[in-house]
Amino acid sequence: MALNLAVYGYDTDVGKLFLELLNDSNLEIRNFYPLSPLEGEFDAVALKGKNHMIESVNTFDFAKADVALFLCTQDESARLVPMARESGCIVVDNSRLYCHDRNVNIMVPGINDYVASESTEHRVLATPLASTVMLSRLLMPLHDEYGIDRAHISLLESVSEHGQLGTDTLAHETTLLLNGMAIDVDSFKAQLAFNIHYATDDIADDGSDAHENALRMQIERVLGRFEHDMDISCVQVPVFYGHSAMVYVELEESASVEQLREVLGNAPGLALIEDDFVTPVSHASEHKDILVTRVRRSRINRKGFNFMALMDNTRLGEAQVCVDILKNFDKA
Repeated sequence: MALNLAVYGYDTDVGKLFLELLNDSNLEIRNFYPLSPLEGEFDAVALKGKNHMIESVNTFDFAKADVALFLCTQDESARLVPMARESGCIVVDNSRLYCHDRNVNIMVPGINDYVASESTEHRVLATPLASTVMLSRLLMPLHDEYGIDRAHISLLESVSEHGQLGTDTLAHETTLLLNGMAIDVDSFKAQLAFNIHYATDDIADDGSDAHENALRMQIERVLGRFEHDMDISCVQVPVFYGHSAMVYVELEESASVEQLREVLGNAPGLALIEDDFVTPVSHASEHKDILVTRVRRSRINRKGFNFMALMDNTRLGEAQVCVDILKNFDKA
């Protein structure tokens, strides 16, 4: 089934990557509607060998689209998503408006694709956080093979987690500081450049932050709860692109390091790299897989294992996820 697709936010960082990946995919698009917040646009967006005229999102008839993808701010989604749903259009929202909403399905493609049919009925589906994609795909093969008793995860998230605001702020602050100039901190709680933030969102009374709680909730919805739960800590690091994760898991069944490497290395979407020095800059950025390295047994528990993982959060964790979600509606 060829889709009639509307996209608001086609010109954002994620939107540009999405169009690039969509253009290279085998997903058939009957009509493509690039939407702009501006009126009177006389430009076009190229996709799959055709030019598609830009239309205003404020006057667009969403009934013309089977699916509308929103790559925008939460405020914009809060205003526009109801309009699209009321027209009968299925909404795929990447704004994080529904990040904490258990009544709205989230999909990690390849893991819980079945929610596409439910979303067709409710006409809204939320994309997962990029780190949810990484952790779900890392933990699922281990959980399926050996069972996970508990997990402790430390995430090192790049500034592109905050979109163009994050990358522009890091670039601007770096330029100013290297030229001996002062910076004004306004969009973030502290300086991004040459600095580390030990929380990435508002801190709750128990010491966790909202982003960590959203990740834990989303992973539980996708994979289910582990016997003794899961701890997640997020740290903001001054890297433009590429999230990293330090993962510790305790398994329910015994396994060797070699067996763990084999399971992780053969899992869809994962690539094991043990013979190279892996970093977000040199490896994770623009890579199509989640990279796994430094797999080793814990010194304190024979059923415990540590490993590192890296992922291009913008390309793989957001743009590719949006393309893969659309493929599920293409099958409907």
